[in-house]
Amino acid sequence: MTKLEQAIQEKNIASVRNILKSYLSSDPSDSDSVIEQSLKQIKTARLDVWEPHDLGTLETDKSEWDEDYFINLHVDLRMNFSEERYKHMLKVGRRLYSSSLKESSSTPSIRPVMTPSSSSVDGVKKNNALLWGAVAVGAVIIVSVIIKVVNSNN
Repeated sequence: MTKLEQAIQEKNIASVRNILKSYLSSDPSDSDSVIEQSLKQIKTARLDVWEPHDLGTLETDKSEWDEDYFINLHVDLRMNFSEERYKHMLKVGRRLYSSSLKESSSTPSIRPVMTPSSSSVDGVKKNNALLWGAVAVGAVIIVSVIIKVVNSNN
């Protein structure tokens, strides 16, 4: 049983979302159709993993699709995991990265792993924890500076 199948069986929506995000990160062009197959599994299981779309604009002009736009979509997906955004990201990923994967397949190279390992999911969690820890430390420093400035003005 794959991690996705297990998450679907357990109706663990957070895990399913994390797995889908990791699929987009590891193979944005879905060269092996793992994402499409996963979406079908989720639909068949009638698991509602999607949030209503927040009406954020999804760029339709393909000439505007670049790596920065794809990264911004990833950030937006963390805030609003909508089916519209996810499928749009898949279209953008296919356009941006499918040719680079075809070119690289003609030369020996290491291809990205299509399924997330537990260590990659754990790595994301650790990175998020480090980020929030850094934000908390920064907030403490800022509050300390503000208190010092206020006290020195008194």
